[in-house]
Formats: sequence, structure tokens, C-alpha cells
Amino acid sequence: MTTVKDALKEATQRLREADIQTPALDAELLLAHTLDADRTHIALHADRVLGRTQRTAYESLIARRLRGECVAYIVGRKAFRHIELLVNKDVLVPRPETEALVEAALETIDRAQTKAVSVLDLCCGSGAIALALLDERPGIKASAADLSEAALAVARANHARLFGAARPLSLIHSDLFDNIAARFHLIVSNPPYVPSATIPTLAREVQGEPRLALDGGPDGLSPIRKIIAAAPPRLLPNGRLLLEAAPSQIKEIIRLMEGSGYRDIACTKDLSGRERVIEGTIIEGGAPAPVPMSAPCGAGW
Repeated sequence: MTTVKDALKEATQRLREADIQTPALDAELLLAHTLDADRTHIALHADRVLGRTQRTAYESLIARRLRGECVAYIVGRKAFRHIELLVNKDVLVPRPETEALVEAALETIDRAQTKAVSVLDLCCGSGAIALALLDERPGIKASAADLSEAALAVARANHARLFGAARPLSLIHSDLFDNIAARFHLIVSNPPYVPSATIPTLAREVQGEPRLALDGGPDGLSPIRKIIAAAPPRLLPNGRLLLEAAPSQIKEIIRLMEGSGYRDIACTKDLSGRERVIEGTIIEGGAPAPVPMSAPCGAGW
């Protein structure tokens, strides 16, 4: 007989021997998925005996993890802030670092002088950012764009599952701004920003994510340069652009934003205390831009 406790112990050991970074957590999540239960149920029923079908199914999932497939793709979903998103190999897995981008966007929305804030999530992937903002600020007018039709299909499924017609989301197939004519109070983007040569050095599970959503060109900044240059005509007066990037790229992005006329440039740190989000305002008509609540960039350089 194999109990829940026995299965977890064996799977954890196998994952640990394969240098999986979170072997116990991964083993528990995959068993919970196998049993269609949550982690609390697993903890409370450690002596439950698994049937043959359950053992076989669990073994199959552990084998996929050992081959380098990430847990989110195996179970088909990933928690992000207060929502759970469907994910597959057509989209990046939402990460905790991106929550800093959502936090910065929420601050900007809350400071706006209108309740009907228009927001564009550029390079939206699964729709994580736009949908998190719709979840926490349902009054916004949200749009999301991506070059990948497959990624947009995932975003569309997530929107339908979470909100449907109750909280509209306009989905746009576009290579950055090519098919976008509207102007927005706020543009947020988690674009590809990994240098091309770095991708082969990433963890196996990350290399399994879509290269289109990872590859930022030779220095990781090719899409970011294009976004910074092309965003001003798509921003309303005093509109704000927010970008996620690697901490090591922040200095160069500041230079690019200053050169393109952005003002009130500020940064937000991620959960590890590293500057992860950079934002700036495009001012029109001589009106003063709102004072950002995010910190000035470069503290501690």
C-alpha cells in the first residue's frame, strides 16, 4: 500500500536528486492535482491510501517534472495575486516579480483624476496584468495586446473564466503598437527582456517557455527601446508608461526614457528588494505631471 505520505516522500526525494529547486512543494502540488484536492487536504489526509490509477497518474506527472517541465504547465494553471490563471506553453508563467508592476499600476490608477482610467497591457501573454488590474480596480477600461495569437487565446479564456461580460477586456493582435490607434492613461508592459545569449543558461523549465516572450535581443532591450520610443503618441496627456525589466537594465532604461521626453521617472522594487519596474510620464499642454508615489530610481547604486 502507498499512502499520501509515502508518495510525497518518494517523489520529493526523486525531485531533490534531480536538482529541482523546490522538490517538496512541487511533489505536493502535483499530488494535489492528481487527487483533485488542495494542499490542506493533502496535509490532513497523510495516511490516505492511493489507488493504482492515482499512483500511475501521479508517477506520470512526476516524470514530466523530472524532464524539466514546470509545475504550472503540468497542472495548467498558476495563481497570480488574487486570481488563478490558465497557462500553457504558449504563454509565460506569471511570476511574483510582476506583482511589482501591478502594484505600481494600481498606484497610478488610484491617483488619476478620472475613475474611467484606460489601461493597455502590452505583450499581455496570459493576460495576467490586465486581469489582475480588472480584478482589483473593476472600473478601469482595459485593453490587452500581444503578437502571439496563441497567447491571446489563453488571455481570452482567462477573461471569460474570470469575468466574462461583467468586466470587459479588449484583446488586440498587434506587434507592439502596430495595430493600436487608441490612446491610454496608462500603458503597462512586461516585455521580453532576456538577452538572447542568456536564454540557453536559464533553468530548464524557463527554457521551455515561449522564446518570443523571453528574447529581448542582444542586450535584452530591443523591445523596450521600441516601446519607449513609440508609446508617447499612444498616451493621453500626463499618461504614464510602466515597464518591467531586469534590475541590471534600469540605468540604461532611465537614459532611454529621459531621451524620449519622459518625466517624473520612478522605480518600484520587487519582493526581493531589487528595482524591477520603471515608469515615466509624457506631459502635454504644459500641465504638471502628478507626483509619483514610487521611489526615485537608483537608490543604493
